[in-house]
This record gives sequence, C-alpha cells and structure tokens, in this order.
Amino acid sequence: MTAHSLEQEIDTQGHAAANGATLMRSLFSLLGEKWTLTVLTALRTDRRRFSELKREIPGVSQRMLAQTLRELERAHFVDRVVLSTTPPRVEYALTDLGRGLFPHLRAMREWALLHEDKLFGTATPQTLPPQSG
Repeated sequence: MTAHSLEQEIDTQGHAAANGATLMRSLFSLLGEKWTLTVLTALRTDRRRFSELKREIPGVSQRMLAQTLRELERAHFVDRVVLSTTPPRVEYALTDLGRGLFPHLRAMREWALLHEDKLFGTATPQTLPPQSG
C-alpha cells in the first residue's frame, strides 16, 4: 500500500467516522426530545389518530404532538396514513424502521440501569475508575 492510498483510506475512515458521529448526534437529539419516546410507545401496538394520541399522552399540547409526529415522519419512524373515508381520516403508524428501534432502546435502557451508579455524576469518588494521563 502506498503512502498516498494509506492517506486516502485514513481520510475515508475519518470522513465516515465524522458522518457517523453527526448521524448519532441527530438520532439522539430526536430521541431525546420530550415527547418522542412517549409518542413512539403510544404507536407501538396499533395505528392511532391524532386525537387518540392527544388523549393518551397527558400534558402534550396539540402543537408539540404535531411537531413530534412531523419529525418522526421525517426520520421515517412513523407513517402518516390517509384513509379514503368520508370525511378523510388520518392515522399514524410505526414504520418497520420505527418498530426496529425498540429492541435497541430496550438494550440501552438495560445498559443504563446496569451502570446507573456510574452515570451522570451519581458515582462516588471511590467507585470512579482512576483517571489516566
């Protein structure tokens, strides 16, 4: 491998890592929004109309529910399904991508619970690992 091709490979890996980091920041930003996980969970078992979601999610405003659903649509976690009835009926449903998120969320929750004492400053100085360097 020449020095030039090695440089290109390192650049490509660095670019992929940067893109991956940006993707993860965007994903965690969306998942960290106040209503995102609540809306995803409400849609987990069945399609719901907007009014049903509004009733099932205490405290969410109409504006925030609409905004959250739009963001979840944009991320392809939720589909907006327009039914050809009179009057037209709109329902929201998880996509395959949205349903596929749940095992990963469950794994992250289990990991967080396992390491709860070390996360977010809850560990005592005696339980923190020694700092290097």
